Formats: sequence, structure tokens, C-alpha cells
Amino acid sequence: MIGLVDRALALNPSFARGWLMSGLLRVWAGKPDSAIEHVETALRLSPREHMGQPLTAMGMAYFFKRQFEEAASKLLLSIQDHSGSPLSYRYLAACYAHMGQLDQARAIVARLRAITPLSCRAPSSCAPPKTASSFSQGCAWRRGRWNDHDPPPRRDPCRRSVPMRSASELATRKHVSRSRAAHGRPTTSACRA
Repeated sequence: MIGLVDRALALNPSFARGWLMSGLLRVWAGKPDSAIEHVETALRLSPREHMGQPLTAMGMAYFFKRQFEEAASKLLLSIQDHSGSPLSYRYLAACYAHMGQLDQARAIVARLRAITPLSCRAPSSCAPPKTASSFSQGCAWRRGRWNDHDPPPRRDPCRRSVPMRSASELATRKHVSRSRAAHGRPTTSACRA
């Protein structure tokens, strides 16, 4: 992905959104210094852009550089511009936890829970181990303090759990379905909500 974005920026160096995407990709690739430079370039090229997403990217980059005060200031500005972004709240809570300000971290988590029930999700699987461990350490205080679990994943209400059937039962079901179709009866029932 980074190669594609670099190619797009080589073709059009004034592409502000491309610089922002390049910065985000570099954050997750474990290159926070170049990520900050690319996001700053995006902000220079598009000064009227909403600042929420670029500031979140910069806050994440400073977080992974372990510059928690700078990260917290960027993330607070990001929340002022876009207060509905859970990612900013998650990283801000982790910053406060790393700085030892657990009361502020709890307050941020309370605000985050008003937005989404998933308060502390693990970072993306494409993140380098150092990046993932830094975020997880910041969230560890929450798991140690409260014994609540994230909600279970949603199920499709149209799908029922069906026990495993033997080959003879499946063959019988196919025969029944064929005979129903031959007599003009529907073979499946509609999903009932």
C-alpha cells in the first residue's frame, strides 16, 4: 500500500489526501517520524481541511514515539474538531495511562463508552509488534481495574445454529427438498425477524 501511495504522490505531489494516507500508513508501519512529516505536508497543502483526522494521525505517531504529552495535545485538538471519533479517545486514554494520569484516563474512557461500547480494542493486526505492545500496555490498566468484557460479536438473525448432520441425514434432506420442489412447494422458509 505504501508503494501505491508513493506512486500517486510522485504523479501528483499536491495531492493532500494522498499525503495524509501516506502518513497514516507509515504510522501503522512503525515509521512515526516520516508519518508526522507526511501529515504536516497534507495540512500545508490543504489548510481548510477538517483537522480531526490529520491530528489523530499525528497524535498516534507521537504516541508510538512515546512522546505522550505531545500526543495528548494533538489528540485533544482532534477531539475538539471531531468529537465522535473513537480512535482519538482510545489513544488519548492510553496516553494518560502511560503518563500515570489514571483519573483523566478513566474520564476519557467514560466519554468513549458514551460513543461506543468497545472501549479498548486491540490495534490492527498489520501493526508491528512494538506498536501493538505500546498500545496494549496503555490499555492494560483498564483490564486490570474493571472486569468487564467487550460485547460478543453480532450474529445474523436469519442464521440459526444447526447441529452437524450425518451423510445419511443430508441425503434424506436432499430427497425431501426435491420432492417438495416437484410438487410446487417452497424448499426454504423465509427469515423471520
